[in-house]
Amino acid sequence: MSDGNLKSDVKLNSLSRAASAYLRSAQHQPIEWNEWGAEAFAKARRENKPVLLDIGRGVVPLVPRDGPREL
Repeated sequence: MSDGNLKSDVKLNSLSRAASAYLRSAQHQPIEWNEWGAEAFAKARRENKPVLLDIGRGVVPLVPRDGPREL
């Protein structure tokens, strides 16, 4: 039975142990993400899987070089 908190129903992936707060923010995703490093590449080789690289997301709006403009 669910207590209404969807996150409690989802198994944490390996990013729950990441040092980076940005990476830990994806710990509830149903994808088995791995941090960049030798272990991730060894796992991909062992499992004969490609490495898919997530470079993050842009959340900062672009501001003109001369600063924000008044409307």
